[in-house]
Amino acid sequence: MCLSIATDAICCAGSSFCSIACCCCQNMFGTSFKEQIKIAYIFMNTIVMGITVLVLYYIQSSYSNYVKYIGCPIQTGGSDYCLGVSGVYRMSFSLACIYFVLMFCMLFRGRFAKEINEGLWIIKIGLIIGIFYTSLYIPNSFFETYVEICIVFSSLYLLFQIVMFIDIFYMWAENWVAQYQQGIEGMGLAMVIASISTFAGAFTLIVYNYIWFSSNQIIVTITLIMIAVMTIIQLQGYNQSGSLITSGSVALYMSFQCYSALSSWPNFYDSKNAIITQMIVGLLLNLIALTYMIFATQDHSQQQLQLLESKKDKQQDKQQLNGTEVQPIEIELTYDQKIREARALLEKDELLPYQSNQYVVFHILMIIISMYLAMMITNWGAPNITAQTKDAYQPSNISYVIKIIMCWSSGLVYIWTLVAPRLFPDRFTQQ
Repeated sequence: MCLSIATDAICCAGSSFCSIACCCCQNMFGTSFKEQIKIAYIFMNTIVMGITVLVLYYIQSSYSNYVKYIGCPIQTGGSDYCLGVSGVYRMSFSLACIYFVLMFCMLFRGRFAKEINEGLWIIKIGLIIGIFYTSLYIPNSFFETYVEICIVFSSLYLLFQIVMFIDIFYMWAENWVAQYQQGIEGMGLAMVIASISTFAGAFTLIVYNYIWFSSNQIIVTITLIMIAVMTIIQLQGYNQSGSLITSGSVALYMSFQCYSALSSWPNFYDSKNAIITQMIVGLLLNLIALTYMIFATQDHSQQQLQLLESKKDKQQDKQQLNGTEVQPIEIELTYDQKIREARALLEKDELLPYQSNQYVVFHILMIIISMYLAMMITNWGAPNITAQTKDAYQPSNISYVIKIIMCWSSGLVYIWTLVAPRLFPDRFTQQ
């Protein structure tokens, strides 16, 4: 009896808090409930990993007072060796497990999937804590393999992120150009300032890269050449959607990735402090990409719904033309019947997203993002898994290679978007 009351109270508290938060989001930003659910998962991911970083870097000295409660197994070295940097991997693993369970539940479709996905937030947080505590008894050798898996999937996610950012830069430029063509005052000046600012920021960072990384200037030079080449190609006008705003934004993104890669090089004198900049900027970029993903998929879903409604209307028109339409029987509904009918329609609309793989794909992406956050915090698995101090950040050849590849890949992908309309004019004309 008491357990049932306590469970109901916890669920009620979690539901009330979520309802208040959703109302605030809807009133302030005009987001739909489906968008709010996705934002809630991203917020939970960010907060949990943020707390993990706080514990890892600022309150490690208190670990020794609680080792007897933690009970790190002998396989991990005993004492508090299952915490420290390995604690980041354990929390990442805990989040990945939660999202895997949620993904599996989404396969059941219908109301069960809806209730699991949209509710039980207190229970979900409790499960994260429980899985993390359980992971303390898993040997570090397991997480050494987990790190290698994270590196592979995080690299794939960064490639996906590059595509998203290039699309964001295109959308930004197209939106401002459309406003300028509509005669909105000041948009011309704003476009000029944005173009100059992005290129100025990119070239300023390139200059500092030459100064800070004098022993590795060939990487900076190749990046600079790619920026110049893609800007020249964009000015040729092969892609009508191309603009200096887009080119400058891609150049700034490439310059930062170049800095991030070179600061991971073992001979960089300030590698330990560079992690702060990398984590902050990397987190912001990740949040921007996820926000874009949420609202982009929302627009796509609305388009699909409109398409389905259009097909339904065409079928009804066809029935009318064929004379096969069944005349409806007019029945006066009571108030209660109208209420039940309205609730049935509302429930059908709420369950519609759970009839597709939308949330399955979302939770798969959140599994990969949980892995990526661990890589971002630990510089792609550079510290020894048993490292304990806040100076555990170490330069990483793996991080260096991956970030350089991502830097140049972003330039190549952007160049492809510029020349593709010229290479395949028929395909782009049809679109």
